[in-house]
Amino acid sequence: MKRDEWARETAAQLRQAHKAELKRWPQLELEIWLRDDCRCVYCFRDMLQDFIITYHAYCYEHLLPEERYKDLATVSWNKVLACRDCNARKGRFDPAGSDIPPTVESRDRLVERVRDYIRPSRIRDEALYLQEREVLRSALMLWKSG
Repeated sequence: MKRDEWARETAAQLRQAHKAELKRWPQLELEIWLRDDCRCVYCFRDMLQDFIITYHAYCYEHLLPEERYKDLATVSWNKVLACRDCNARKGRFDPAGSDIPPTVESRDRLVERVRDYIRPSRIRDEALYLQEREVLRSALMLWKSG
């Protein structure tokens, strides 16, 4: 059974068996979360790690930009679970380019191309963050010790 099919069937079963608990989860959204392992497809962040992440730091991202691929805007394979950071980094980037067809069969390659596109900026920004954090923590330590 393909992952999409499993997610669709499992989402339907869960919604039936857990109506009260899953009342805020529409069928398609639950399918996307299950299909994508409840993780950002780009950075693999666990989107179930806490309440804030689960309800406020996620988005449904169009793998192929909605403006360019209007016919794929509502197709489930083109909607992926992403954290807000990766979604912002991707922006309007089109992973299909001129060499990958915009099809469900190419989905994994398209996701990988987005990962490759956003990875350098994430690495750069995370390195800078560590430096910034150290400066701020040092300033706090000075305040507390003096």
